[in-house]
Amino acid sequence: MSYNYEEEKPPSRFDQLKSRLAQENPNLNYVMTEFKDWSNSEQYLIFRKTNKYTHKNQYKAVKAAKRGNDVYSWRLWKRLEKLHKLPQTQFFNPKNRNQKQKTRALFFTLTYRREKRLDEAWEDVGTDFNRYLSGLKRRYGKVEILRCWEAQQDGYPHIHCVLLFHDCEFETFYYNKKWRISEKDDLCRNWHWGFSDVFALYSLGAGIGYVTKYITKMHKALQDEKPKRGLVLSLSMMWVFKKRAFSVTKGFGVFLVEEKETRPYGQVDMIKNESIYEWTLVGFMVNDGRFSTWSVDLSYLEFWDIHGSDYFTFNKALLSD
Repeated sequence: MSYNYEEEKPPSRFDQLKSRLAQENPNLNYVMTEFKDWSNSEQYLIFRKTNKYTHKNQYKAVKAAKRGNDVYSWRLWKRLEKLHKLPQTQFFNPKNRNQKQKTRALFFTLTYRREKRLDEAWEDVGTDFNRYLSGLKRRYGKVEILRCWEAQQDGYPHIHCVLLFHDCEFETFYYNKKWRISEKDDLCRNWHWGFSDVFALYSLGAGIGYVTKYITKMHKALQDEKPKRGLVLSLSMMWVFKKRAFSVTKGFGVFLVEEKETRPYGQVDMIKNESIYEWTLVGFMVNDGRFSTWSVDLSYLEFWDIHGSDYFTFNKALLSD
């Protein structure tokens, strides 16, 4: 079957998967298999390193970060690590269970009723969550958010988030082995799409620890000998619908911003105070056992120079000399 690309493009892989997920009782195992095949297919970025003065070229292949692979999970862990270095602010003493205490940090769980189709729930989850947050902000003022998505066993989205309130505090009480708040009904009533629940956090670190532990565990799932279905399903659904693993607002996110180098990276021209090397992305390569899938034309000699040289290495870090 041929296509006229000027008039109609063939459906993409993601369009086909979304179409499957729009069906009644969709085959989630098929979607997970497609995701695992994509994630486990190693792709490399081919860089050319050129000396600005001698014009000598060297080549280096760097394994690309793909959701679910070891490079992606390593980089994600490095970002989340900064959250764990936040000051361990404690709002109340959890041992004083008979005393009324207050907190600014809450942990929310939001789910979906099965009124929307599975694909509609995932398409709308970001918009629905933002609408819910807008209502909270109008009522309670400025809020900082740490959020992650999760898929339930039937594939429907599920939201976990830590909310840090700047302008108000909530009275807590201990009930059924959990810390609750008196304002639960007011906080949950604007989530119109399903079940919602909220717990009081005695410290910021407690909520951050739960969310980041889940995110880290999920993105390492494919590296386990027997990956857990729930974790792989969450990764698969986020992949299909192009959802970010987590999001952090400015109050949290400022700690995720890495300090920029004040000097050029690598060997430096001491007169001009700039790197003597120039890196250029020249192509991509899929490790399909034959190293034959390229997105740009490289000469036969260039290809084998890269394939057989010391510069064909697995490097989790940024390019280095």
